[in-house]
Amino acid sequence: MKYIVIGFDGFIFALAHKLQIEGQEVIVAQIANVKDIKVPNELTEIESTIDKKQRLELYNKIIDKVDADEFIKHAANIKNPSEYFVICESNYAFNYAQKLKNMGFEGIFPTLEDREFELDRNKAKEFVKKYYPKIHPSSIKKFSYINNAIKFLKKTTKIWVLKSQTDTVATCVPSVNDTALAKKQLVDNLHKHKIEYEKYGFILEEKIKDMVELTPEKIYYDGKPLGMTVMFENKFIGSGNISYQVGCAQDIVLPINLDSNIHDLAFPPIVDEIAKKHRGLFIWDASLLIDTKTNNIYFGEFCPNRFGFNSFYTTLEQMPNLSYYFERVVKKKNPYTIGKVSVSVTLFNLIQDTKVGNYQSNISINFPSKYAKHIWFFELLLRNGSYYNVGYDTVIAPVTAHGNTIKEAVNNLYTYVESISINNIYFRPKFDFLSTEYPSSLLNRLKYCLDNSLFKLPFNIED
Repeated sequence: MKYIVIGFDGFIFALAHKLQIEGQEVIVAQIANVKDIKVPNELTEIESTIDKKQRLELYNKIIDKVDADEFIKHAANIKNPSEYFVICESNYAFNYAQKLKNMGFEGIFPTLEDREFELDRNKAKEFVKKYYPKIHPSSIKKFSYINNAIKFLKKTTKIWVLKSQTDTVATCVPSVNDTALAKKQLVDNLHKHKIEYEKYGFILEEKIKDMVELTPEKIYYDGKPLGMTVMFENKFIGSGNISYQVGCAQDIVLPINLDSNIHDLAFPPIVDEIAKKHRGLFIWDASLLIDTKTNNIYFGEFCPNRFGFNSFYTTLEQMPNLSYYFERVVKKKNPYTIGKVSVSVTLFNLIQDTKVGNYQSNISINFPSKYAKHIWFFELLLRNGSYYNVGYDTVIAPVTAHGNTIKEAVNNLYTYVESISINNIYFRPKFDFLSTEYPSSLLNRLKYCLDNSLFKLPFNIED
């Protein structure tokens, strides 16, 4: 199979590079302008000169890239388009995806509606209220101005989570269970991101203090259900799930049976109906938040019809090779094997470059070639025969590993991590990955799900 990779921020370039190393033919097209990934009526943020320069430098001298708009002009001339699989970096590539779908290519083709489901939290909540009868509605307050939210916080006796109506500002989850201190964290964040919050609107959602969070994901091809995984993710940068959220700092991905009890909670009949309207690969996930005191289940967010930036690479770690996944789904076969275990940890560059406002750049990156297939660099370029980071993003790379048990997978993971030489990188440590010393740890959340028969695994997680 041949591949067409459409990217903007470059998160998907690691996959393109590894496919090329496997000997596959890969065309890599990068979207040049930020306006081309926006939904109608979404305010287009001005991309700074340095941001754009660094973004377009990603993977320079490592893979050949073409301009996405120029590629689309000539894509109709490609013979036998069904031999190509289109891989979109995220659902923000919907404009390009739909054009390629209409030309007869195979692949994943996110739509405008898919993108809107991720961006519009109100729309997602209303959808859940209508179609997810087993999900409890969460308490939500909507705001347009931070002063109104601050007045509300002064009066409330509850702890809240702050969420923007866009993906440009990370969710703010208070790291303390003291109401007064939690309020101060939220107010500080409101002031810090006032422009973004008031531009798009934001919500406060009541925090679940004793919570288990997990994300079931189901994949389809041409509307046919193929397989399902469940992902547990540490979103906070600090051990013990303290400090601020960074997207994904560590995760575990496990294939499970489609007849698992959690299936009907996460995938009511409407999801199958939506999948049938999508040609090619379709992905649906729903993060679920479980109150362990009441066992009530609440909705977190949708990230429809896109690969998880870390979790997809963690999932691919389970495959005999990368092409296996794509070749299986095109044949409408389940690519997952029950009993497989894969894990990841993210390497972060936390040093700010005060001169340009981004992250420290030109850090030398060294790693043994024998472990290269497990390292998914987001930040990479080649200069004079050596690898360096670009400084565009805080994420240097997720590192992935697999094993027959969770402990084996984690042991392998940190063997790979400890072989990488990058000055001043940060990552959550091994002892934290395997910890059961705090309620929200990965293993404690997984144990809760197993104890409550949400799904089964063919191995003991404590082995």
